[in-house]
Amino acid sequence: MIMVTSNRMDDSISDPMISNRYSRWIFRALVAEIALIFFFIPAGRFQGSFFGLPFYFGGDVYKNFPILIFTWFAWRLLIPKKDIPKSLLHIPFLFCIFISTLSSLGSSDPYQSFSETLELLLYYVFYVILIDIPWRRKQILILAAFFLVGNIWMGWVTLNQYFLSGQSQGIPGLNGTFNYPNTLGLYSILGFCFFALLLVHGEQRYQKIAAWAGIFLVLMSGMASLSRASYLGLAIAILFILLRERRLLRFIPILLTVIVCIGLVTFPYVERKFTGILQELKGWDDTSRIRIWPFVLDFSVPDLSFFGHGEDPVLRDRMDSTLVATTEPFFLTHHWKPHNLIMALFLNLGLLGIPAYAWLFLAYVRQVKECMKLDQSIFYAGIIGYLVHQLFDLHHLDGNIPAALFGLFALATWMATNKTDEYNHPS
Repeated sequence: MIMVTSNRMDDSISDPMISNRYSRWIFRALVAEIALIFFFIPAGRFQGSFFGLPFYFGGDVYKNFPILIFTWFAWRLLIPKKDIPKSLLHIPFLFCIFISTLSSLGSSDPYQSFSETLELLLYYVFYVILIDIPWRRKQILILAAFFLVGNIWMGWVTLNQYFLSGQSQGIPGLNGTFNYPNTLGLYSILGFCFFALLLVHGEQRYQKIAAWAGIFLVLMSGMASLSRASYLGLAIAILFILLRERRLLRFIPILLTVIVCIGLVTFPYVERKFTGILQELKGWDDTSRIRIWPFVLDFSVPDLSFFGHGEDPVLRDRMDSTLVATTEPFFLTHHWKPHNLIMALFLNLGLLGIPAYAWLFLAYVRQVKECMKLDQSIFYAGIIGYLVHQLFDLHHLDGNIPAALFGLFALATWMATNKTDEYNHPS
């Protein structure tokens, strides 16, 4: 819920949801856990050793959801009876989980597929928790601060990778705190939308400075990823916002300055990347999307069941097994994802996969229509940029991308159901 509310909201107002002493302490713990999750979404995994013993924390944030859910249950037991907030996304979300479950039951690897289904279920509960909390200005500022610090760390890691890569010999796509460069690029689209909302709603100067710092960090990281799909998604998202909201045109000089400063450093590598726009990085079979797509379809469609092969990575593992077992020559020497969300939904979840997720995204659009007009533009831009990226790549359940995506869904839901003067004062 990365949003800054008006100073006119009185944090001292007694809220029946947190007025009990015990529930108040549990509520604070709940907010602290969510703040840490928003920190780790961009910050990723920390690891080291203590007296020779390795340790790590962070990483995939969904692994921390069980503790968060336990805290949420404890808080709900101590508060007066309260219904789960209404949302247009509840039924579509649950339908996607249901289809994923059916697909897992018929999969060649039910255990692996069902683990992905459980992960999706955890993200749904995360979404419910975010819209269920009675957010106040103080708690939202805490989340925004943790989220910004996480992005600062992500930017620092990306810069270190840049300088350690040896600029004189060219840099590969950098992955920052994510597993793959394209995942970092996809996150930059969603992160940009969070900070754009902070920029238009922040009333204090330090809030706007923080928003611009966040925008700089996500744009820098997105460009350093050298992900062409991310460039396209970001460009379309930004243009959509500026063309739909003419009053934001005053931000163009600052935005162009940020982009030019980043571009002066990364241009040689970006230009080299676009020279062979249909080619993959050296060492990855020197192939292209237009060769991957028909290959994956020819490989997967003949034995496709009504409910698909199961959630990823079942499809990838099937391809690996075939490549190892066959003696026939393949132009691809290792597994490839479909590199297209529509194709992946069809192959993973069968004939109902695309309609299920189309329903979810359309429900999001309908939910956004209930927000204030300026917020609508940013929320629409986020999902447009995301879907444009996913036409050429596939990271919808990779790393912390789902946490950022469903966090954006939760923020849209919360703002649609809390349209009050206390936070809708875009400057």
